[in-house]
Amino acid sequence: MMANITRYCRSVCPFKAIEEKYNERTKRTLAVINTSLCQGCGACSSSWRCGAADIKGFSNTQIISEILALSW
Repeated sequence: MMANITRYCRSVCPFKAIEEKYNERTKRTLAVINTSLCQGCGACSSSWRCGAADIKGFSNTQIISEILALSW
C-alpha cells in the first residue's frame, strides 16, 4: 500500500521533486522531497492528507490561501 501512495505523491509534483526511498529501520517506502528540485508550489501539500507534507516557512493556512488565490 505504501508504494501505491508514494507513486501518487510523485505524480502530483510538476517539478519531479518527490522520490521514493526505502527506510531499512521502519521497513517502509517513503516519499522524500528533493529540496534542490522543489519550487515550493504546494501541489504535494494540497493533495496529501492534512499534515502529511509541510512546506518549510509556510503554515497550512498560508498554503491554502495561495491555492485558493490561484484557482480564481
